[in-house]
Parts: sequence; structure tokens; C-alpha cells
Amino acid sequence: MKDYLEANPELDIANFLYTLQIGRESMDERLAILTSGLHDLSSKLSIFLRNGANGTEILRAA
Repeated sequence: MKDYLEANPELDIANFLYTLQIGRESMDERLAILTSGLHDLSSKLSIFLRNGANGTEILRAA
């Protein structure tokens, strides 16, 4: 997802997030990221991949 965001900087974030919500299978875990836009989302995905959830802006739950 991070690579896709970086390759498509003109992406409409609302459409992207809608598709993630609607076009997916139900999973046992969820990842929530508080973000201000695509660049911030990409940055926080990088942080999550390195360090996992931080409990404030990046949340992971079962």
C-alpha cells in the first residue's frame, strides 16, 4: 500500500480509503492511522513497518 501511495501522489484519498473499507474481506486485525493526507499516511505506514503501532496515531487491534 505504501508503494502504491508513493507511485500515485495525485490519488484522491477519500476514494482510496473508501475502496479499502468496502473492497476487502473481513480480517481478524485492524490498523487505524490518524493522518492529514496522503504524504502523512505514507510516512506513518513507514513508521508502522519499522516500529509497529505506537498507540497514539497508529493503532492496531484484534
